[in-house]
Amino acid sequence: MFELNLPPSNLTPYLRRVRSERAETVAEMLRAGIVAIGERIAALAAARARRRLRRQTVRDLRSLPDRTLRDIGLSRSQIWAVADDLVNGATGHRAPPSAPPYRTAVNENRPGRRSAVTCAVAGCG
Repeated sequence: MFELNLPPSNLTPYLRRVRSERAETVAEMLRAGIVAIGERIAALAAARARRRLRRQTVRDLRSLPDRTLRDIGLSRSQIWAVADDLVNGATGHRAPPSAPPYRTAVNENRPGRRSAVTCAVAGCG
């Protein structure tokens, strides 16, 4: 900054130490500021990558036909939430567990006949 032209005194060693400590403190503050800026830039880059991945996931899910979405347990209204969960690692939206295999059920009211539900799902012919 500026120098004081004072005659040497017994304060000179203290002044040197204070200046040295001030220089170290300023250097530490600059380092901390640079590190904080770098961390913020990295966080922004990661957020941008997550947004890009989420948009791509939404595009891919929207391109699927309704039947395929139903098969994986999704409706069109859930696409954004599911894409967000997939990108951010949340597990709030899960596909339902796979259904047990359908068996041919006998209609209790009419022995020998199959139930309408079983025929609609399994395709009685």
